[in-house]
Amino acid sequence: MNKQFTIRPATMDDDQVVTNLITAVDIAEYGVPDITIEDVLEIWSEIPLKKNTWIIEKADQIVGYGYLEEISKGRLDCYGYVHPTWQKQGIGSHLIQQMEIRAEDYLTEYDKEDVPYEFNHVIPANNPSAVTLVENKGYKFARVFSRMKIELETEPEVPTISDNVIIIPFELERDAELLYEAYNESFKDTRGYYEEPIEKWLHKVTSEPFDQSLSYVAYLDQTLTGFIICKNYPEGTFIEFLGVRSLYRKKGIGAALLKMVFKESYRRNIQTVLLNVDSNSKSGANKLYESVGMKSTFQIAVYQRTN
Repeated sequence: MNKQFTIRPATMDDDQVVTNLITAVDIAEYGVPDITIEDVLEIWSEIPLKKNTWIIEKADQIVGYGYLEEISKGRLDCYGYVHPTWQKQGIGSHLIQQMEIRAEDYLTEYDKEDVPYEFNHVIPANNPSAVTLVENKGYKFARVFSRMKIELETEPEVPTISDNVIIIPFELERDAELLYEAYNESFKDTRGYYEEPIEKWLHKVTSEPFDQSLSYVAYLDQTLTGFIICKNYPEGTFIEFLGVRSLYRKKGIGAALLKMVFKESYRRNIQTVLLNVDSNSKSGANKLYESVGMKSTFQIAVYQRTN
């Protein structure tokens, strides 16, 4: 990257221009935008902007952007974006360099505390240039995530379920503690899981853009057996969490929860429902989503270093 480019941290005033940059990258990579200004602000609320974001400019035009996020102790995720008209000028490589310098602060602490870590770069899975860049930096392929989607062109069927399981709208006062327990049990074996204090977790899943009125729980007698927690975005309903407790899997609860969200979304004239899934999920979640009509639209890949 030559001296014509300058680099600085992001500020809150950059929210729209950063959104525009990522949108341009998404359209070039996937054919559709996959970002909103609300997404950008949500991410920024969780990271120190001055230390963990980088904007690269030329003549006051933002041509590159990256950020580093500590998802949990021992897991760092990095994302870098280069405007399609400014690629192959060393911008992506320079962003990775800045991320690596910042990551050393975290990795040094992890090593002192003997914490196993993964340092991840998330890239478009089908972009050969991005793959070559991270591989040349010493990162190894770890996994692929698929964005899945369904377009609700006709009214979805009423979900049916057996074994006296009922599905009802989520209510905070009634369901909070049981939902928290079910979430931790359902996700404890998934990538990147870490247990948050109940107050922090509940605040997160009941604050915008999460939509309590689009979230449901499944009960068998007094046991909360499954749940689905959604966000309401301009582009459609986004399923953030779908979980079924291990003893109650393979009974159709997950499919019924999905269909309940489909039906309610359709009633609200929301035709698009989306989610992300690990393509190698141990629970076979991607097969469940395919069984209810969802299809993969694009994939992202994770490349990582570990200790």
